Amino acid sequence: LSTLSTTMRALIVCIVLVAAMSLSVCGIKQSKIHYVDSLEAPGKGWRNFLVRGDQPRNDAVDYADCGGRVPYADCFGWDELRNFTAIQVAKESPYKLPEDFLLIDVSLIGDEDPVEPIDSAIEKAFFDQYPERGQYVHWETKGETIDNCPTSKFTETQIAPRSANVSWILDDLVSRTASLRTLLQSAAAKPLLIYVHCEHGMDRTGEMAGAYVLRYLQQSWSTVCTYNDHVGVRPMQPANKCAMQ
Repeated sequence: LSTLSTTMRALIVCIVLVAAMSLSVCGIKQSKIHYVDSLEAPGKGWRNFLVRGDQPRNDAVDYADCGGRVPYADCFGWDELRNFTAIQVAKESPYKLPEDFLLIDVSLIGDEDPVEPIDSAIEKAFFDQYPERGQYVHWETKGETIDNCPTSKFTETQIAPRSANVSWILDDLVSRTASLRTLLQSAAAKPLLIYVHCEHGMDRTGEMAGAYVLRYLQQSWSTVCTYNDHVGVRPMQPANKCAMQ
């Protein structure tokens, strides 16, 4: 009985781990994609769009096969990203996403999670194979260090006064938000869709998109934090809240 009990416990643990892994590598979600901003491209008669979202994986592909039976490029969720973004832009703005555009895929992931190097390889492979569809940009984003930012046990009320003097230096938010703005104002061969994302579209994505909104759309830090918490499935991590202050 004792042996059976141990075996059953091990089996349960295994099932839980597999389930957790499956959840962490699910495909791109429409609910995680949100309109941030858009500007007219000078002299072009169209708008460029900035949106935020989660990792653009192809939900029709078994993630375990990526890089093996399925080429990395085929694991990128191009159709899902295009269709979901068009729906969300129409829902959250007065504009319509053009059917034909260049995708600027701004990835904020690094190697904190075991799947992140694989996801980076998928994105790189996609644009290597289809350069006419846009380009891959990698801005690894981590949030503020523990020396400058409260730990997760702190509440937002405690974070606000402590983060007032935190700079945007660690994740280079000054130049990166300026680059996003420059892209929005640029006149390329086609309309630009700038897609900023991390794995789950919450913490690092909230930091980068939030910093842009703070700087160029003049929303308050508390308003941005409230929005980030609302569109995520949990409150944004304190380190990322502090980084965008």
